[in-house]
Parts: sequence; structure tokens; C-alpha cells
Amino acid sequence: DIVEPTKELDHENLNFFKIDLLDKNEVNQAFKNIDVVFHLAGVVLGGMKKNPQLGIELNIMGTMNVLESCRINSVKKIMVASTFYIYDCIKDLDLVDENTKLNIMDSSYFGASKIMDELITRRFCEQNQIDFNILRFGSVYGAGKASNSVKKFITNTINGVQTEIWGNGDRENQFTHVKDIADGCMLPLEKNLWGNVLNLVSAQLTSTKELSHIIEQKFGGKFVFDKSKKEGTSFVKISSNHTIKILG
Repeated sequence: DIVEPTKELDHENLNFFKIDLLDKNEVNQAFKNIDVVFHLAGVVLGGMKKNPQLGIELNIMGTMNVLESCRINSVKKIMVASTFYIYDCIKDLDLVDENTKLNIMDSSYFGASKIMDELITRRFCEQNQIDFNILRFGSVYGAGKASNSVKKFITNTINGVQTEIWGNGDRENQFTHVKDIADGCMLPLEKNLWGNVLNLVSAQLTSTKELSHIIEQKFGGKFVFDKSKKEGTSFVKISSNHTIKILG
């Protein structure tokens, strides 16, 4: 990682390496004498909008370097984090799952980079006999460095800042708790399940208005709706049925 771990992760069995995923030699050195890789690094949506070149390089070439270091060091198991945003290319369906066909030509920079990320992972691992799982994370909230509206609303509330919501707050999202993400990363390893693409996404839909009411009631947040501004459209609903069936 490029960010040092928090005190909660300060453990005698945890070795921290501050490396650049675009530096092949650094990645290769860090991968010596390990059994499983959890590849969670990458540029998220906000970072991609600010610097698409870095986002493309890190999300695609960074993953290529991780995979190649697995091959060189005979690491035979890898979990690769993807995102629910790969479905941003779907415009004509009400529900999607892991088998929904994706059209990269209709994707955003971020969505396209993760579609390529998944394709590279699948092909490389199949060719080099590496067990893999691709984990499509939902919009994560909870402890850590989340960057969605849950984090923004709570942070504003803590700082005494009123939050402006565009439109009526009807936009819906499937906010997913970080513990469910962590469980979704660990369970395939514990159950020795490989070769899967899994949506780690909450089944519950929550509108921006509902979220603001929850935070207002629990934490005393202040919100104002500006109906003169157009809110974003709701994301297509993502099914997690396959993941529930596989992981239990």
C-alpha cells in the first residue's frame, strides 16, 4: 500500500511494504514467500475523474504487475477487487447479475478500467493455473476511508455542516457495510471456492432521502433539498443472489 496501516492493523504478524504498483521490481519483491494475494488497490471513481491517466495506469497496469508477480513467485491464489460500477454501461435492464453481458463502449473511464481489470485477471489466471475470485464491491460504508454519500453525510453532521441534496432525493443505492465486504473476501478462501465472480452488494435499496432521514434521526444531521438542481439517476439494481448461494 502507499498508505501506512492504522493502529488497529498494528500486529506482529503483519508486515507493511510501502510500494508503487507500477514499479514491477517493488511488487515482485513484496510477493516473495506468500500464499494468497488480496488485490484491493486501485483508483476509485473520484480519483478517476480527477486523473483518468493515473486511474487507467494503476487499475490496469497495476493489476498486470500484481498478476505477473504472482506468476514469478508461484503464488497460486488471488482475490481481485472489482466494483459495482462495471454495471454503469447497462441502460436497458432493471436488474443485473454476474452473468449480465457488459459493453465496455458504453462505460465510464472507471467502469471500463475495471472491466479490463477483470478480463486481464481471468485470462492471466487461466493461462497460468492461478486460482482466482473477482469480487465486485458495492458502495461501501462503515469504518475506513469510504467516499460515498453515507460518509459525506456523517462527516458533514460531525462537523456541523448542513448538507445540500439535489432534487427530491429519490436516487437509490445499494449501500454495503464494510464487514459484509470483509466477509465476502474471506469466505471464498475459507471454503476453498475459486473461479467465481461475486457481487458483494447489499440487496437493500436506500434512497438519498431515506439516508438523510436516518442520519438526521440518529445523529442530528441537517439537510436541505434544492429541487432546482437535477439529481443523478438511480443505478441499475444489482442482484446478490448468486453470492448468497455460493457463500451462504
